[in-house]
Amino acid sequence: LGVPSFVVTLGGMLGFRGLILMVTGGETIGPLPESLSGLGQGFSGGTGAWALGSSLALGLAALEGLTSAAPRPFGVRLLRSGLPVTAAVVLMNLYQGIPSPVVALAALALVFSFGLEATAAGRRLFMMGSNPQAAYLAGVNPRPHLIGAFAALGGLAGLAGTILAARVGSAAPAAGNLLELDAI
Repeated sequence: LGVPSFVVTLGGMLGFRGLILMVTGGETIGPLPESLSGLGQGFSGGTGAWALGSSLALGLAALEGLTSAAPRPFGVRLLRSGLPVTAAVVLMNLYQGIPSPVVALAALALVFSFGLEATAAGRRLFMMGSNPQAAYLAGVNPRPHLIGAFAALGGLAGLAGTILAARVGSAAPAAGNLLELDAI
């Protein structure tokens, strides 16, 4: 409708907060089922951690090969990504393993990095972000790309809220208050 997205975001935040308070009656919901709390409190240790770490190192090496203008040999890329990942897995295995939220973060980072760097839609988003008028003149219709980006970010915000609730073991209506400016 032509309303600046910042205004819509803040207005929507206030509206959804009111809806949450109305639905929950202002009370915390908990304890959450074990299947959900595992998403925020679970760990992948031992062999699982090494499998995840190997997958991450391979994914990072492959992503660099797809997105770099002058890619290095695969062995060099794998070594560059594998050393820090190996160090992280060793450190995390000294405790209980890799926390489930870290696994989700790594997977999402790989997927969205690939989507932004190696796809036409991702390149169009970069083009629109740096100069929307030039993107429009180049034939890029910004509306569907912006709606898609906002939808993806809304989904990620919902996932973050779910992981937060799973991490603390309950869903509080006031969770995340005053974090919006940190996010901005």
